[in-house]
Amino acid sequence: CKVLTRAGKLIDAEICIYSATDPTGLRSLARTEFVWPSGNKTLLTYSDSDRLLINGSAATPVEMLDGYMCLSNRKTGNVFCYK
Repeated sequence: CKVLTRAGKLIDAEICIYSATDPTGLRSLARTEFVWPSGNKTLLTYSDSDRLLINGSAATPVEMLDGYMCLSNRKTGNVFCYK
C-alpha cells in the first residue's frame, strides 16, 4: 500500500494485509480492509447511494501508478494506492 499527497509526494509505503467481505451480495455492505504494519486500517466501502468511500469519506478513482490501483480521498486530498 502507498499513500501520496495530491501532488504525488510519497507519505507512506508499506506492505499491508488485505481482506474483503461481501456477506450478503449487497454492494452497500461490502467492505475491503487494508491493515498496515502499525495496526492502522484503510477501509473501502460503498455508501447507500453506491458511492465509493475511503475511511468514510468520498473517494474518486485516479490513474493507476506503477500497477497500483489508486483512489483520491476527497476529504484529505491524499491518494491511497494498492495492488
